[in-house]
Amino acid sequence: MGRYEYGIFLLSEESSGDPSSRYGVDIVAIHGLNGDAYATWEHENGNLWLRDILPKVLPGSRIYTYSYQSEVVFSDSKANYEQVQ
Repeated sequence: MGRYEYGIFLLSEESSGDPSSRYGVDIVAIHGLNGDAYATWEHENGNLWLRDILPKVLPGSRIYTYSYQSEVVFSDSKANYEQVQ
């Protein structure tokens, strides 16, 4: 995880244009075990679909990705399968 720390990161912020509500929807994408806040959502061609495609499909949305320590194999994690279900 060299390029960022753990936490929540804004990928796209686009106002809906509706004066009563600045944003139509907030989306937080959370990767799975052994996942990554960016690589999980990135196509092999380099497109990060949460940032590059989803805002076009859901205009007026605010899109985040969340990063946490998710390594379970060969890590210092003490969690077992039953604890992470």
